[in-house]
Parts: sequence; C-alpha cells; structure tokens
Amino acid sequence: MIEGAGLFRDYLRAARSEPYACSALPPGRFLMPGDLEGSPMLTFFPLPPAPTGAEGNHVSPLHKMMKRRYKSYLSHIVTPFYRDHFSRLDRQIVLVDLARRDNRAGIASGWLSFLDEIDLGAEMDEERVIEGAGLFRDYLRAARSEPYACSALPPGRFLMPGDLEGSPMLTFFPLPPAPTGAEGNHVSPLHKMMKRRYKSYLSHIVTPFYRDHFSRLDRQIVLVDALGALNAGPSALQDLEQALSSILGSFRAGKNNILSSIFRPRIDRILFAATKADHVHHSDHDKLADLLRFMTDRAIRRAEYKGADVKVMAMAAIRATVEGVRGDGASALPILTGVPLEGERLGDKIFDGREKAAIFPGDLPGDPSLALAQGRKDADGKTEMDMRFIRFRPPAMDVSAGKSAALFPHIRLDHALDFLIGDKI
Repeated sequence: MIEGAGLFRDYLRAARSEPYACSALPPGRFLMPGDLEGSPMLTFFPLPPAPTGAEGNHVSPLHKMMKRRYKSYLSHIVTPFYRDHFSRLDRQIVLVDLARRDNRAGIASGWLSFLDEIDLGAEMDEERVIEGAGLFRDYLRAARSEPYACSALPPGRFLMPGDLEGSPMLTFFPLPPAPTGAEGNHVSPLHKMMKRRYKSYLSHIVTPFYRDHFSRLDRQIVLVDALGALNAGPSALQDLEQALSSILGSFRAGKNNILSSIFRPRIDRILFAATKADHVHHSDHDKLADLLRFMTDRAIRRAEYKGADVKVMAMAAIRATVEGVRGDGASALPILTGVPLEGERLGDKIFDGREKAAIFPGDLPGDPSLALAQGRKDADGKTEMDMRFIRFRPPAMDVSAGKSAALFPHIRLDHALDFLIGDKI
C-alpha cells in the first residue's frame, strides 16, 4: 500500500517537473504534504475500474479501501481547506465577527458596508469587484497596523503585492455564505467568480511559492514581534498564536539524510526569534523567549517529535537602545536610553522621533499566561495588567570614524546565525 502510494507520488512529482510541467495533478497534498508527510491519509492511489463478474460490477476489497481513504482525504483535508480558506475566508482569516465588534468596526466599516450593500445572488461587474477587493485590502492593511497589530491576515500578497499590484489574481474578496434557494444551497455567479479567482491565486501564486522556495529549505527562522502584539492587547496575542500555528503547519520538519538533503530537504533546525529584545531590559529577555515558547509550544513539540532541532531566543538584529541604571541601592531602576519613534506616547508626553529619552521599560511577568491575559478585566471590572512598550528608532549610522564604526550593535544575532548555519561553515 505504502509502496503504491509512493510510486503514485513520484509520478506526480515527475510530471510536474521539466520538461513536462503538467498542471492538473491532484491530489495536491501529494505534492505539498507539509506536516502530513507519511500520514495514512496520503497512502492511497487511483485504481483501474473494478472487474465485472457474473452479477455485474463487483467492488473489490482493494477498491473499497481506496475509496475509504480518498473520502477521508476529502473530509479531513480538502473540505476543511475550502471551508476555512474560501467559503468562510471572511470569518476564519480576517475575523469578520471580531471586526463587527465595537473595537474593530471602525477599521472594517468600508468593507463590511460593501458586503451589506451588494446582492450576493447576482452577477457583479469588474469595476465593483475591483472596488470590493480594494476595500478588503484596505481592511487587511489597517488590521495589521497599530494599534490592532493583527497577524493572521492572508492572502499575504494583498499586503505585499509586489509586481502583482492591480493584477486580476488579486481582485477577489471573501463573501458571506451563498443564499439558499428553494432547491437548497445555491452557488451564485458572484460566488463562482470569487472561487475561480481564489483557486487561480492558489495555483499561480501560493503553490509556486511553496514549490520553489519552501520545499528547498532545510533551516528556518521565524521572526515574531511578540512585543507589538502585547502592545495591541489580548486579541492581537490570540491572533498571533493562531497565525503561528497556521504557518508552522506548512513546515516539513524532520531529520535529513543524504538523499533527502539532495532531493527533498526537510527543515531540521527551526529558530523562533522574539524580535525587538532591545525594547526591554536584558533581565526580561528570558521572559520574552518564554512567552514565545508558550505560544508555540504545540508546534515546537510536533517539530521535535519529527526530529527537528528547535530553539527559542529573544534577539534584535539592530540594537536601538543602551541600558543603564538610575538611582542607587534598593531604589536603583533599570532604564533604556534611545530615540522613541515619532508618535510614541509616555503618559502625557508624545515623542517627536528626534529627542533622546531615558525610559523605564517595565517588566514582563514571569508567567507567560499572565502576559497573554494582559488587559482583560477581573471580577471587579478592573484591568488585571496593562503592558505597553515604547518603540525606538534604529540608531543613526556614523561612518566618520571609519569602517568599523558603521557596524550596528545587535543582540544575539551571532547566536542565531551559529544555530542556523554554524555546522555548515
């Protein structure tokens, strides 16, 4: 059984490669198994028609087994994918339910109003489709920015279109469920159009990205702005946790051997890096790493079970602050000195982006679950914990003293590089 599924998979991969470059090669997860590599749900293959006996068509035990496994593949992989990423894209990814609440309604108002106005059962001209896609894109960009700092915001190319800016492949948007007619569920022309465009987006953008880039990786660093999510509050932290879980499900983690290193490498080292470690005192660096480890615990255990080496650290590629101490003895207070970004606020003071300031950065709790609960209300209606960290501008490069002065200070960037590629140099 496993041998047959392996031969079928090898055929699909060969048909996809040059010089054949075939496109119609379902089931797609045979080509991009991700964390399902070796799963029983991918150990099936097509069969010729069943033999015909004296009593007509006969379904053999082998055909029954293949049919069961294929139905399991459809119900556990294909159906959830389309449900979560298309038909319920508005709820699953951009959190429409959350957007309709008071604290999010403002950033989503344009897109939500558009959805309320359109006729879901009718066709839509191209100008209106472009308008809807633009409003959807504006919502995603606003949700990513301060003070919301959402993380689970695919389709990713809406936020970083590059050379696809204005392309028809990015002119689609999520829709509420199709209206139901007298004969049951009815798929409207508009829903069919959005489905076609989304499938085109998957086949022309997402699949080539994973095939040409992700499938070749054997080391991976995941940069996480945990402090930015802390600033935005519990909803942003939960959103970040969901986004990390989705991203890590795409990694093909595990130990490499000689053959896999050459033909199909696995990611055998994964580094989770909590960025902007320079925005907190060094005594909180371990707490920041513990917070990220707490949020990615399930994914880390899954990767380690498959044989990958996983590490979590707090780091800063460019250090924007200098640590110091204000006061003496028991009253000594750790401070960070740097230039806060324009618009950052501390009490009644708003920084202009040019003035240097010495600031007490605050403390992270020792228990990561308390950080995830920050900003929630207790039984008396009081805020349990309110954490906000000032963002600092990177230091200006001073080259007047020669080449060596042009090197930016960092925090653990050398440790990160040593973990990722130290065994290769």
